[in-house]
Amino acid sequence: ILNWQNDVIISDVEITYATGASNALSVTTSKKVSLTRVRVHNSVTGGGGANINNTAGDGNVSITDSEFSDHSNGTGLYIGSNGSITLKNVSAVGNDIDGAYIDNAGAAKAKDVKITDGTFDHNNSDGLRIYSRGEVNLKDITAVGNGDYGMLANNSIMGTDDVILKGTNIFSENTNGG
Repeated sequence: ILNWQNDVIISDVEITYATGASNALSVTTSKKVSLTRVRVHNSVTGGGGANINNTAGDGNVSITDSEFSDHSNGTGLYIGSNGSITLKNVSAVGNDIDGAYIDNAGAAKAKDVKITDGTFDHNNSDGLRIYSRGEVNLKDITAVGNGDYGMLANNSIMGTDDVILKGTNIFSENTNGG
């Protein structure tokens, strides 16, 4: 779904064994994006699993009950947004690069990132990488056995908000920590 000028809502979709030069799932819009029960796994594309980009506007991104795993040539889930980003019950496991790469640091005003019940294990680079100007709120996150950091959250680029960890968070056996 490329260059869409309206909200994008995707639910109950499974994409497996995708091939080609791009991502298995690409969404480009200027509005909000919502994914529910989306499973993207085992791709051999040039770009990886899912690429969500709504930086042409300031819409929010919400992903619930979804999986982005086992992509042999890229990141499991990439989100570039100028809005708030919310993930609930999302996993990104066994990807060639990062499990999930989340970036809303380019927003004109600080926008939050909130992730609850996330699993980001056994990726070749970072399990979970976040760049934001707003508050980063993480609850019940697991990032184990990643090739770089389990979780890297940077909101100091242009922001002053906190990184908050709640619940039970497990960051272990990652090559460079966290």
